[in-house]
Amino acid sequence: MSKRIFKKRLPQFLEVHTKNNFAEITLNCGAIDLLKLVPLNNQNNFPYEFSEVFTDDDSDSLWKSPYVVLYIPNHSYLMYEIKDKKILLWVCYTEDESRNNGYMTLLLEKLISMYPKKMIFVDTNSNELLHVCKKLGIKT
Repeated sequence: MSKRIFKKRLPQFLEVHTKNNFAEITLNCGAIDLLKLVPLNNQNNFPYEFSEVFTDDDSDSLWKSPYVVLYIPNHSYLMYEIKDKKILLWVCYTEDESRNNGYMTLLLEKLISMYPKKMIFVDTNSNELLHVCKKLGIKT
């Protein structure tokens, strides 16, 4: 069981991870503000994709996407936005077959250690996620 944690900005994550529909995961986590409707005849036959404003990452400028994905491949994904002195969690998702193995706790602990001076906030209705956040001191 691999527990190696990777970090990529959202545009680079989407370029590399095409096998899972991260837009669908994002929708299931309630982060619809990051998505836009697309015609149903698209390749994935899924009616949403990420809006360009969130996935553009101009390598020729200083602007970089503030959306970052911290993940354990094929197991668990955490997408967050860095905003001033805050970190806003948008997506906290663990694959069904990987649940109850502590993957989300590992990702959240890593996030806390990466940004010790920033406040982390999550808006969720998931009892499992609320429990983990409370245990780690994350604001809900």
